[in-house]
Amino acid sequence: MPVSAPMPDTDVNCEACGSPTYRVRDLEVEIGKPAEQLLWHCDACDHVQVHPMPTPEQISSYYGRRPQPGLKRRPTSWAGGHVKAAPSYIRRLDRISAGRAATLLDVGFGSGSFLRAAQARGYVVTGLDFNARNFHPDFPCDVREGQLLPGVFPNESFDVVSAHHVLEHVEDLPQALRTIHGLLRKDGHLLVEVPHDLRSLIKRLKRLILRRGHSGFTRLQHLRFFTVRSLRSALERAGFQIDLCRSIPSYELVRFPQSLLVTALAPLEYWTGWGHNLEAIARKTVAAQSSRP
Repeated sequence: MPVSAPMPDTDVNCEACGSPTYRVRDLEVEIGKPAEQLLWHCDACDHVQVHPMPTPEQISSYYGRRPQPGLKRRPTSWAGGHVKAAPSYIRRLDRISAGRAATLLDVGFGSGSFLRAAQARGYVVTGLDFNARNFHPDFPCDVREGQLLPGVFPNESFDVVSAHHVLEHVEDLPQALRTIHGLLRKDGHLLVEVPHDLRSLIKRLKRLILRRGHSGFTRLQHLRFFTVRSLRSALERAGFQIDLCRSIPSYELVRFPQSLLVTALAPLEYWTGWGHNLEAIARKTVAAQSSRP
């Protein structure tokens, strides 16, 4: 990843681990970030973050633009339950055992596919999304429209909280993780998946071979770029114990027979840690830290 010379007068600390950061102008240019999104890199955990954070109005404007040419919108209503949750979501859900009638909150539920999968496994499910108006589930589900902020739900309301492709978008990462920590009951699980934008082998090959640059999601909507180290650091800093934190090889993210197309890359993705996405399973076992990075 290209980096610029450190700026000795910076006081921007890493939101993931709290270490000093320095601005990476080369990466801003490579990704095509807008002028208001300055990027800062942490040597300690390899995290990259936007600072200062764009205004709520600016962030809202990013979501009004089409993420990339030709991208189809995800379905937001159920017609015979034809939308399936991603394989990685299902495997993550099946790895934990929260007991019968456990409560689950899915933050940023999108099409609702994960809510349906969790409900089918016996969970009492609740969904929170900033735009829930077009989602009309045909299964028992409490749907809320809004953002993940303190006070949205009472503390210790859920046994499981899931956040799939959400943490790269939130305005305040430490606050979001502290809020989730407070929502979980003791020994409750947090399930996380985020993109591996800068390190992913598949994405690197696309940029190199197909001459396809970073997606609109990356250029506009993604406010931070995680590594395994930075994701682990952010979760531990918020008071979670890590059960699993790794990069996910591409073949695990798609179903057969599509998975055959990328199976050959799996050994290299495992060896380098350059999987397509990152995942974490964490448990609430200690008190959250109140200090901000």
